[in-house]
Amino acid sequence: MNDTPDPRFAAWMKAERDSYEAIHQLQQSTQGGRRVAKAEAMARISALRREADRRLAELCRTEPTIARVDARVEPELTRLPFARAASSVSSVGYKH
Repeated sequence: MNDTPDPRFAAWMKAERDSYEAIHQLQQSTQGGRRVAKAEAMARISALRREADRRLAELCRTEPTIARVDARVEPELTRLPFARAASSVSSVGYKH
């Protein structure tokens, strides 16, 4: 087993950790949302999340693609015309 992590995976994990810590700091500074968050803090978190998402997409693009299976052809079903049985409607009733 290779103990050396993939550098792209390590970079993604660092970006995720950075964004998590920024969110945690914002939550602490706003006392759980009781105070208004600054726009700069929200912009910083947004930038960190975009970077983490970009690194994850980069990591996923390099993986080998899974072979697709051809779609099965479903047999054609014969359609029958709808007909309501007249006797079933008249036999339904309520009695004491």
